[in-house]
Amino acid sequence: PRGAFAAASMAAAWGSGRARRAAARPRRRLLAGLALLVAGSALALVAAAGAAPRADALLAAARNAVHTGSIPVAALVLPAGAGYGLLSVALLELLDDAAPPHRQVEAFTWLTSAQALGLALGSLSAGALA
Repeated sequence: PRGAFAAASMAAAWGSGRARRAAARPRRRLLAGLALLVAGSALALVAAAGAAPRADALLAAARNAVHTGSIPVAALVLPAGAGYGLLSVALLELLDDAAPPHRQVEAFTWLTSAQALGLALGSLSAGALA
């Protein structure tokens, strides 16, 4: 688990750095980041848990590779980490454009409060499942 977390963190740092240099508009980067985050997370979760009884060929191959040890879960979370990096930078750029100048501090505060709540609920859920 620590290796997977480290891999996702490194990919997120790479994704956020890449997003800052990308010429694409923030909306496109937001959608690309969201797609990578969802697809990467789903692939890693299904492969690690073996939870998809009717997985297509890609998910079945990933699940088999993880369970035989040929691909660690850390490699499967790289797309999710990169997606998180892209998503974070694009979200901050969009929020900067959307919020009026006199409300930007409040807007960023609401965003970070929502992120903290999501992390707390995720930890609570993971603890309950463990």
